[in-house]
Amino acid sequence: MLSSKFNWIKRVKDVEREYNATQFAIDYLKNIIQQDPNVLAREIKVKDFGKAAERLEGTYTIRLFAEFETCLRKLWEVSRSTKPGARTLLDSVGDKYGTPRDWIDNAHAVREYRNSLVHEKEDDAQPIALDLARRYLCCYLSRLPPYGKW
Repeated sequence: MLSSKFNWIKRVKDVEREYNATQFAIDYLKNIIQQDPNVLAREIKVKDFGKAAERLEGTYTIRLFAEFETCLRKLWEVSRSTKPGARTLLDSVGDKYGTPRDWIDNAHAVREYRNSLVHEKEDDAQPIALDLARRYLCCYLSRLPPYGKW
């Protein structure tokens, strides 16, 4: 069943809240590890924990874009049987619902940054903070019709 745009916006915001909760837990655990590195399980080393903490925002950026893209793909499937690439999907859905071009471009910037993370590309994709990525994607989603009129 296709959800309302409000549910999709909530799902995107929920990813950001999960990130904030996880970041809080990591910060808390960092203090504990500094006092006693032996609190980590034997198979987890301090450097592993450090890498996980360092990559956390990127990991959640990938999840954030996945929720956003899932919404657009479900929307697309209602009226079409094709499976366009993400670039075409963002442009087509955005154009159909009158999304301002700069909002579409902002969503593309998140997509490009996500691609650089997933595919370990060393391209020109600019890092985007998670809160800004969430804002860009929710602005785009806000242009969709409220319920099932897709």
